[in-house]
Amino acid sequence: MNTYEVLTPKGSMVYAARTASKARYRAFLEYSSVFESRFGDFVKLVSVRKCPVPKNDGYAYVRRAYGVEIAVGHRVRIINEGNLTGTEGVVVYPGQTSAYVAIAIDGRDDPARVHPMSVERVAA
Repeated sequence: MNTYEVLTPKGSMVYAARTASKARYRAFLEYSSVFESRFGDFVKLVSVRKCPVPKNDGYAYVRRAYGVEIAVGHRVRIINEGNLTGTEGVVVYPGQTSAYVAIAIDGRDDPARVHPMSVERVAA
């Protein structure tokens, strides 16, 4: 899973996604909820580039409120989360701030959002 910056006429947004196309589509969903736009028109207006994880990794609240030491790139196992229990993946960038942990589960396309207390680190 990579981190992409999507540049729109109204600013930039950063997403964790498997491909630039998936990041562009997630940006469209967010953008079109505020500005009326069709996907074809949106694609002509934006550019996408791979970027590093921002210095603000989005997990400050999780660390402070739950005491969970989590960071982008940590390998984790999900516990006590229904059908996700026992699955493993890698922590990815959740956005500027999050009360959940975004995990790229092995073999799945989109990150899952789970409660911080439902994550345990595993050896890489």
